Parts: sequence; C-alpha cells; structure tokens
Amino acid sequence: MTDHSTRATRFAAAYALLRMAADLGDHWIQSDHQAVTKGQHDENEGQSTTGKGNFYTLGGPLGGNYALDQAFHHAVETVAAAIAASK
Repeated sequence: MTDHSTRATRFAAAYALLRMAADLGDHWIQSDHQAVTKGQHDENEGQSTTGKGNFYTLGGPLGGNYALDQAFHHAVETVAAAIAASK
C-alpha cells in the first residue's frame, strides 16, 4: 500500500468512527433534558448574524436549525478525521 492510500484508509476509518460516535451520542445517549438545554443555546443572535437567520427558521424544529447543526458537526468531524489521518 502506498503512503497516500494508507492515509486515505485512515481518514475513511476515522471519519466513519467520528460520524458513528456523534450520531450515537446525539440520538441515543443524550437525555431529553440535555437536548432541550442544548437547543436553547442554539437559538442565539450569532446564528442570524451569519446571514443564515432565514434558513435557521425554515421548516420548524427539524428544518434549518437541524441542518445547520449537522453541517457544523460534519465539518468539524471532517477536520478531525484529516488530523487523525495525517502523520
């Protein structure tokens, strides 16, 4: 295996594990109280000042705000997987 393919394999494995851990934590382990508390902190002025205010309120509680949260999770997980896969 070349160094490039080894790194790509490590990245894919790290990203898959990070995705699984985030989904497990958010959808199975997190209590209702934790989810409600976290949700209260999601609705702040910072989200509307990024120009995403209309998107954030789109579609109710599982609309834009959920999509923005998931996009942030995916971006951070991708960076973390890239760091984990590097030498």
